[in-house]
Amino acid sequence: MNVITPQVIFSVRPAKGTLSDADWNERLTYDHDMEVTRPRYYATTLIDKDIRVEHTVGRRGGIYRFSYPKGVAKHVLLTHCYDNGLYDIAPDGTITGTEIVIDSIHAQRGKAYMYGTFSGKPVSAKSNGDKDWGKYTVQGALATPKMMNGEKVAMSYAKTDADTVEFRFAVSFISPEQAKKNYIEEFAHITFDQLAAQGKEIWRKEIGKIKVEGGNVGQKRTFYTALYRSYVRMFNITESGGTYFSGYDDKVHDDKRNMYTDDYTG
Repeated sequence: MNVITPQVIFSVRPAKGTLSDADWNERLTYDHDMEVTRPRYYATTLIDKDIRVEHTVGRRGGIYRFSYPKGVAKHVLLTHCYDNGLYDIAPDGTITGTEIVIDSIHAQRGKAYMYGTFSGKPVSAKSNGDKDWGKYTVQGALATPKMMNGEKVAMSYAKTDADTVEFRFAVSFISPEQAKKNYIEEFAHITFDQLAAQGKEIWRKEIGKIKVEGGNVGQKRTFYTALYRSYVRMFNITESGGTYFSGYDDKVHDDKRNMYTDDYTG
């Protein structure tokens, strides 16, 4: 049964230089003062590595942009958040992934799928095993890290390759093939900056539906923050082609109307 509201699925991080075990497992240092946080765009700098990380989103996925120091070997590392996750790398360099979600804290169980592409022509390497840092919970600290099964992938670039790398992806609760359809519909023919601008315009229209008069800057900030958060629900689970997966009956449905749900399950 695919009843999931995943807190986290699929993990991606950048690395540079000679790849080591530490690159897969270490915590990455960043400064909140260097963050840019918007509904449609996020950016920060990994201080210890001097790598700029940017992320912009669509309805069913997004694009990462990593800017590395000049003249270094570059890597994009993909792991999983749950045991026994899978990755498959096609001859053309595209990647598909399966996340097998079993989260007792949030009573979640099911599968999520991903399809993605990388800029340039990286060399791929797949291996097994990763550290489990525990799942998000408001009940206490993260669990002590332990090893878990599952495939991980390194996509590596030479020192002479471009210093900026993009990873674009789409996800699906239906299948890897559906994830690819979602990708083609949203991310195959758009640039990072175009997607970010598209998201900015969408949020401008939504937040702009209510005009506020009076009050001070802090009060307006509080109001519009609350308004933004109110858009977290309902959630549109319809995927490309008008299909959606329902956790109520464990089936894929076709519908001419979008399907909205409070918790992704349908």
